[in-house]
Order: sequence, then C-alpha cells, then structure tokens
Amino acid sequence: MKSTENSVLNNIDKIHTTTMGFGRIKKNLQLSTEDVVGWCKNKITDKKSLITRKGKNWYVTNDNYVITINAHSYTIITAHVVKPRVDEKLKEEVSEIYENFGIDLPTAIRIFFKKSVSVQGLPFDLRNTDLHETKRRWNIYEQAREIIQEQNSEEMSLAQINNEINATRSESKE
Repeated sequence: MKSTENSVLNNIDKIHTTTMGFGRIKKNLQLSTEDVVGWCKNKITDKKSLITRKGKNWYVTNDNYVITINAHSYTIITAHVVKPRVDEKLKEEVSEIYENFGIDLPTAIRIFFKKSVSVQGLPFDLRNTDLHETKRRWNIYEQAREIIQEQNSEEMSLAQINNEINATRSESKE
C-alpha cells in the first residue's frame, strides 16, 4: 500500500458526499442502493483499488469505476464508469474473438487490466520488427558523418546521404 493511499484510508470515516453528489453518483453508476457513500467506501477500501492524488483530488480506480474525492474535505465529488472509446467495427471483431473463448468483452478487459498489473506493464511485447534495420541505417549515417568530419568536408545534403545509404545497402546485399 502506497503512503498516498494511507491518507484516504486513514480518513475513511470522514468520507461523505453532498445531496447533489448523492444524486450524481447514483445516476452515473446506476446504483440501486440508497447507501451510495457506503458503496463508495467499499470500493475505496477494496485491495484492488488504485488510489492516486492529482491536484486537489483523490482518484480511486476499481474495476471500471473512478471515484473522485476532494483531498481536503473528503467529499465524494463524483463517480463514473470508465467507458473506453473504441471503433464499433473493432469492438465487434474483438467481441467475436472472445465469445469463441466463452468470455464477454468486459471480462476480457478486466483480464487485460489484471495481467497489466501482474506484469507491471503491457501484457505483451511491443516490437519494432525493423529495429535491426533502423539501427543499421543509423550506423551508416553516423559513419558518413564521421568520415565527413575526418576529411573536413562540407556537410552532405539529404540526397547525398540517401545516395550513400543506398550504395551501402547495395554493397551489403552482394
């Protein structure tokens, strides 16, 4: 548990909302309970919750909910459901894939989030398949600059550099 979380958790009894906040939270989260503050406190104290502070507010993220709490008065200002914006066609394609596994899209998203937490990053490798080629090209460029500097030659134009690169490529293919 981070020390920033302790302030919210240590003051859990001070957490409250206003009449307007009650209505807003109940509507935004489509809650059937009348104990909106109790519901929020349960989410806040849940071990899965991520509590962060930005400026004058605390933000508690749990599942697909975000609860906003004023850091000074401990008033729950609002709460909302996180709704990722996704292209409808992509959403349909992905939903079909997960349905083949017997998983609905919200469950698949939760799995993605939990795996991200587990590995402390994206749950897959990000790769530039042309990374080797990019490094090789950069090395050619650097070698050309060194030669120019050693020979005290004028700077090369972009076209000249590209010609050198293409020549080196041709040589490396042979």
